[in-house]
Amino acid sequence: MALGMGVSLALMACQSDREATKPDPVTVTDQLLQSALLTVEDLPTGWVADATPLPINTEVVPGSPCDDALTKLEPKTSASADFIAAPSHLRNALAYFPDQGSAVEQTLINVAESCRNLVLPDGVSVRSAALDFGVLSDRTLGIRFEFEPKTGPIQEIDLILIRDGDLVSLVRLDGIRPTDKELLDSIVRTAIGRLSAVAAQI
Repeated sequence: MALGMGVSLALMACQSDREATKPDPVTVTDQLLQSALLTVEDLPTGWVADATPLPINTEVVPGSPCDDALTKLEPKTSASADFIAAPSHLRNALAYFPDQGSAVEQTLINVAESCRNLVLPDGVSVRSAALDFGVLSDRTLGIRFEFEPKTGPIQEIDLILIRDGDLVSLVRLDGIRPTDKELLDSIVRTAIGRLSAVAAQI
């Protein structure tokens, strides 16, 4: 009898009225997305912040309608940051597209196909193709755009879309071909982690 009472008391001591709960989801705001952007501290020495970052729906091929679909993207909320280390330019934009995340990804795929092989009015040849840049993730889509003028070096724009549901992070690296794929791999890995941290809160 005494043994039975001792077991009962021990079990009661281990019980708790507290329930395991998750934090309440937060609202996706510009400030929340801003806190998850890449910063100059994530980049090698020599990079500085650009005071006028471009939004996520900025076109890639000025002077051509092939990427007009990008300019029509309308996120509910967004934030962006740009960095410069001449002659290269790095951009990171985060945006929230409720119920439209997969459509944004498909838009980039369509733009890449539309801009695959064309010549601009000034004679610059434009090519687009899939980009192999190192990061292994089924949540990333990489596209390479090349701009070959009649004279001078070929310019390259590497565009990487990272998606977690309806949250989208876009990393863009502009520079002379070939761009720094080691840097690109590193910053995209960081961007994946930052986007996941936001997704876990909503």
